[in-house]
Amino acid sequence: MPDELVKMFLEEVIDSISNLSDALSCILQYYCVAVEENKFIESKTMNQRRKNDMAKKSRIIIPCRIAYLNCWEPCTLFGGKKYSLIAIIDKKDLHTLEMINETLEYVKNKSVAKWGGSIPANCKSPLHDGDVEKPDNPIFRGCYYIAAKSKQPPQIVDQNVQPITNPNDFYSGCYGNVSIVFYGYNVGGNKGIASLLGNIQKIKDGPGLNGHVSADEEFTPISQNVTPQGGDGYEFA
Repeated sequence: MPDELVKMFLEEVIDSISNLSDALSCILQYYCVAVEENKFIESKTMNQRRKNDMAKKSRIIIPCRIAYLNCWEPCTLFGGKKYSLIAIIDKKDLHTLEMINETLEYVKNKSVAKWGGSIPANCKSPLHDGDVEKPDNPIFRGCYYIAAKSKQPPQIVDQNVQPITNPNDFYSGCYGNVSIVFYGYNVGGNKGIASLLGNIQKIKDGPGLNGHVSADEEFTPISQNVTPQGGDGYEFA
């Protein structure tokens, strides 16, 4: 083979190898980018799963009696307009209290980073002893209580999970299931666990705690042609 042809052949081979090298380099770069993007997506997915898992374990359904209900209209007692209530738990309800304490311990351990690496000795708890903190209020006697609030209005449903829309049907004094999410906070050096109000399911009526009295408790049926008690001149036709 003439030298010129050999030279041309070798140049074509070298060019082909060079092009192949460039192609492999591009493929490798794309592969590395894809791997990093996949790692990012997997990491983001795992973080979201952790958050969802923590949210589930931080949420608890508390059977209780409900007091100081402000769920139909927000109140401004907590700085800004918020919906709120107090869940009252009988001290004899050991099962519910155990669930609450287990959830609070879980939230404490998950909030360590927020608290600077350790659980504070004076960590404020949302679970209060009514006999200690409200000894003069009979509705808290023999009970623990939790105050919960939220910027969002809770959904209120009956035993069949149907919406309750009439405020007269759900009031302070009713018994129900209250969904609460516990979360750690660190604000201005104050460290503790707060309670976020979720939704509410009414279980049954109870004596009103805010002066609520139903009409059938106050009145009895009145027959025709009867002068009202007190006899001040009013007569029924």
